[in-house]
Amino acid sequence: MHAPSSFVSLRACRWTAAASLLLAAVSLGEEPAEPAVRGQAIYRQQCASCHGEHGEGVAGKAEDSLYGDLPLAELAKVIDETMPDEKPAECTGE
Repeated sequence: MHAPSSFVSLRACRWTAAASLLLAAVSLGEEPAEPAVRGQAIYRQQCASCHGEHGEGVAGKAEDSLYGDLPLAELAKVIDETMPDEKPAECTGE
């Protein structure tokens, strides 16, 4: 059973925002004026090709929407250890 599209979209937006902030925090040691903007840029560069611009998923890659209720620390660990799928060493939690 699928969640209504508005619910999925809201959850995907929240996940994308959390991931953007997380990725901004684990970026290359830069001190950006706007961490959320930096996180968005990292998401677009390293995540959007598989997960979609807004976390909606991409056919043939990561088809499920990005939503869930993992605590931020667990989400950071999953991203750090497994993403991107082909080259997990590219996204580290330094």
